[in-house]
Amino acid sequence: EPGGRVYLAMELLQGDTLQQVLERHGRLPWRRAVGIAAQICRGLRAAHGCGIVHGDLQASSVVLTDVGEERDHVKLVGFGLGGGPFRRATGESFGPAPAGASDVAAVGAILYRMITGRAPSEGAGADGVDATPRSPLLAPARLLAAAPDVDCPPELEAVILQCLAPRPAGSFVGVEELLHALRNVLGGLSTTGASLASFAST
Repeated sequence: EPGGRVYLAMELLQGDTLQQVLERHGRLPWRRAVGIAAQICRGLRAAHGCGIVHGDLQASSVVLTDVGEERDHVKLVGFGLGGGPFRRATGESFGPAPAGASDVAAVGAILYRMITGRAPSEGAGADGVDATPRSPLLAPARLLAAAPDVDCPPELEAVILQCLAPRPAGSFVGVEELLHALRNVLGGLSTTGASLASFAST
């Protein structure tokens, strides 16, 4: 910059955060939730490929925008601003873990919140992530126990609970494995290609 000033140009986002959407609607249909989660995973996959871990993933750091006629186009913001136990659940709270494993746990927490309207464990914040630093991670209730009237196939419930499982007990290794599991859920349950649109670029 000739004038000696340094500046950062950022994209102007027009849309609502996922947190705002959940505050209005309480919870989302499971197919919509999976579509949003798939896009979150793709964004994290790109970041992890550059050696960047989000570290503070929550509903308020997911912005939903419209692109043409496509709704729920996901943009991730707020990289690296902090981290509660769910955000580092497979890392600091349970010993060494692969880079980005905490982001996988956070995606699971967000999915749980989108589908049940509740956080994964007692004491968790409204964004679906326990914000108490370094507190023991509580086992999340099964989705039907948290919300008996929830519409969620058991295959998806298993994926969500696996995201939240402490390592080395069985959480996903990374977002690529989680994305593959979500693709399998939709692929196994869908009768049309329309609900697979969120995976078109995977």
